[in-house]
Amino acid sequence: MAKITLRLYNGENYEKGSLRSLTLAFSSMGKTYYAQTGIQLKFNQWDSKRCVVVRHPDAANLTLRATKLLLAAQEAMMKITGGYPMDIEAKQLREMVMKELNRDTTELRYLVRYMAMYADTKNKKNTRSVFRSTISRLLQYSSSANRLMFDAVNPTWLRKFEKWLSENGCPTVNARSVHLRNIRTVFNAAIDDGITMNYPFRKFKIRSEQKQNTGIGVSALRGIITLELDGNLKMARDCFLLSFYMIGINMADFILLEITGNKVIYNRQKTGKLYEFRLQPEAKSLLHALEWAKHYKNAHSLVMMINRYLKQIGKMVKIPCLTTYDARYTWANIAAALDIPKETIAQALGHTKPTVTDVYITFDRNKVDRANRAVIDYILNN
Repeated sequence: MAKITLRLYNGENYEKGSLRSLTLAFSSMGKTYYAQTGIQLKFNQWDSKRCVVVRHPDAANLTLRATKLLLAAQEAMMKITGGYPMDIEAKQLREMVMKELNRDTTELRYLVRYMAMYADTKNKKNTRSVFRSTISRLLQYSSSANRLMFDAVNPTWLRKFEKWLSENGCPTVNARSVHLRNIRTVFNAAIDDGITMNYPFRKFKIRSEQKQNTGIGVSALRGIITLELDGNLKMARDCFLLSFYMIGINMADFILLEITGNKVIYNRQKTGKLYEFRLQPEAKSLLHALEWAKHYKNAHSLVMMINRYLKQIGKMVKIPCLTTYDARYTWANIAAALDIPKETIAQALGHTKPTVTDVYITFDRNKVDRANRAVIDYILNN
């Protein structure tokens, strides 16, 4: 097993009382190679059992410095070996770890450049897109944003950026908070990576507004169902209704779902959890809309296109701003009005988080199918 320790170098040419090098010792496969820490100590100033500096006027600081370097080297080893440092030669281990420790982090000290790197580490395309949107905003805000270092960002800078956002396309508190939260997330990551110690969000609070969306009224939904439409307007309306008949499924899940027999199966993009429910006859008759939707390269493009047409449809039924999200909110509110239990509604919408109890109790998915049937019947038969 490969390991890294701190060791005071004990060569043959040292005289008694002379300074010796405290080293990182890389041991593996019966051999040991050393790397300098830059710390020089006398033989009696190093306690090898406790790995601490003793009898030195700056003992505490030197111990801290050595310990940090050791932990950084061990973390680099785990990163390089994937947590299994078994079959690696000591010399190779030393070279790889020291290269990692000495890598140039200058580029990463810039907020925008680090954010770009951070975005690229995200698996979900939508997550990467959200961070890149913030990068775009930062570059619009200042032509020198590429040279903005983490240490230069303070609460005053954040307040000025928030004010600029409010005047340039982000009039709502929640729209601005998305970009500010992205910046905060990147600061936390940079601190964890040892890039900066600056954290301006201690004295800057990100505001948000809780808005209750009750969806649209039952009469308006019935009006949408009965509209005579054609072309893209019809397809957008049918996507909206198909989402409603599928328990208000999000568009990100909508374009990736699979239909097996009479079952709809999908991994919810937000949580990665597998969901399934029964395909109701009303939804089955609108599957042409799903094929139309899958021509779009991603959910973001699809939502923008559908919402453009839904805005026109909304005017026809006197709804000022109809969007795809209204299908989800409307389903949930009708279900609540029908006294369907909150637990069933939460399961249907994919809002539940696993608990210890879930290990022992399996939720009856038929409850979701019955709830969906009740909501659809209420809309179509009353």
